[in-house]
Amino acid sequence: MEMSLTFSAWISRFAVLAFLLIFSASAVAQKPASITSSSAATAEIRTAHALDLARTDPLNLYAFLARMPKGADLHVHLTGAVYAESWIRYAAEDTLCVDLATHSFFQSRAMTDSLPPQPVCGQGNIPAAHANQDQHLYDALIDAFSMRSFVPLPASAATITSSIPSRNSTAFRTSTPASSSTK
Repeated sequence: MEMSLTFSAWISRFAVLAFLLIFSASAVAQKPASITSSSAATAEIRTAHALDLARTDPLNLYAFLARMPKGADLHVHLTGAVYAESWIRYAAEDTLCVDLATHSFFQSRAMTDSLPPQPVCGQGNIPAAHANQDQHLYDALIDAFSMRSFVPLPASAATITSSIPSRNSTAFRTSTPASSSTK
């Protein structure tokens, strides 16, 4: 008995197999749930159950978190999520100024009439674009906007200084600084 099949026989068998696979999958597929208050609670329970199952396997956990709307990035501080080098580049592109006393960016109130227009930053301040030509300014801004050279305090010292603002707390203010004579 010869076991070879003709091309048309292979196509027929493949078509039957494809038909069975497609329709058997749709027969067991779940119907989409309508959004009601009771289905929301059910969805929360299903999600909690899915998370519990995913925790047992790193690949499943990654897949579960990647499907979340923010990719599991539920709490992020923008100042820590962007490289300091990017902040400096964006500040230069947006013609911001640097307060040299606090190493913070601010929007100037006036622009020059030159082409391209440059920010009028005032005394004790400089356009952020100058950081690209001034290595000391660039390094100071990197230090102000990043954790480079950070030295953590012991727990006892941290409680004493908790009410003192850090150098990074004023790095992204939106107001123009007071004149340098009032500082």
